[in-house]
Amino acid sequence: MLERISYMKGLAEGLELDYHTKEGKMIKEMIHVLEDMSHEIQHLQSLSDEMEDYIVAIDDDLHILEEDFYEEEIEELGMHDYDYEYENEPIYLEEDLDIEDYEDDIM
Repeated sequence: MLERISYMKGLAEGLELDYHTKEGKMIKEMIHVLEDMSHEIQHLQSLSDEMEDYIVAIDDDLHILEEDFYEEEIEELGMHDYDYEYENEPIYLEEDLDIEDYEDDIM
């Protein structure tokens, strides 16, 4: 994205725009805004990547804790070999589900 903005900046300079006119000021400001937006997007992407790494690490740690915590229960119940018959089947709601019937429960 920064390359394309730099290209636009070069085009504007190549046009020898007069930055003292209304149009020139507008184009110059638009290019600056695009540069700022591009830098902000890169920063947000970096933060998002860091957050994703952090979440994956937490998920891995949680998985280890769950295995340690529930290991005895799983062995006692013999669930480690349990075949979940309905594991990948969708759940269907009643067709006549009327939200008005449940409004009092929600509120």
